[in-house]
Amino acid sequence: MTQLYSPGVVLKNTAEAVLVPLKGGISTLNEVYQALIKADVDPVTGQCSNYDYIRQKIVQVHQLLERSEQTASSGLKSLEKNLERLTQDEGKLESLPMVIGGAIEISQSEHAVRVAEEEVRKSDTEVKKYQCKVSEYKSKISQTSHDISEKDDKLKQTHDRIQKLKKLVESLAEFQEKMRSAVHLLCVLSGRVSVAEHQTRRFILQESVMKVMEDVMKATEKITGNELLYNNDMPRLLDQLKENSQRLADICALEENSTKNKTT
Repeated sequence: MTQLYSPGVVLKNTAEAVLVPLKGGISTLNEVYQALIKADVDPVTGQCSNYDYIRQKIVQVHQLLERSEQTASSGLKSLEKNLERLTQDEGKLESLPMVIGGAIEISQSEHAVRVAEEEVRKSDTEVKKYQCKVSEYKSKISQTSHDISEKDDKLKQTHDRIQKLKKLVESLAEFQEKMRSAVHLLCVLSGRVSVAEHQTRRFILQESVMKVMEDVMKATEKITGNELLYNNDMPRLLDQLKENSQRLADICALEENSTKNKTT
């Protein structure tokens, strides 16, 4: 039987695990941008002079992000198992006959108390006998009330845990979805999904790499929190990526204007 760890432990371990390849992927993607910024582009073919290096780096980014997505997938499955188990526990608690049976027992006991008290008043000779019955029934009422209260507390705790776990599952599922988008995009860029004749600066920009990575980082923050992101230097890497993306966009704009001026 597979051991189920607490949701908090699962999320913490998953968050730490996905950050390792994700950080490597963003760092390598920065290298791609820097290589594109420095590269000479053939005016005829549009191919970068360091095309092979760029393509190799893009493949590395794809592999790293894919590893991060797979780690998230594994963590998500574990959380879903926890959710399934808690939902089953909640169902069992709700189906226990304790509430209905206990309420009936309390009602019967209360009635018996009233009958016994009436009998006490009727017969002095059996006072002790009925006093014992009164005490016994009152004890049953107290115990049953305690059992019902305890069961209700457990049910509420289980329900609260389920709601919290659902939020964790949603956050991790969102991260996985964003990672899959990034992986697919990098797959395109590396020529695995659709064949690209060459990787040009414009092609990289047109594929909205920056937008995808920003979405990934937002989803990452939901499962890791700010502290873990900062401890792993992720905000700085993303800022660097934004800066490189803007520099590349500026270069492309200059080249485009230069080409237009030559043709006019």
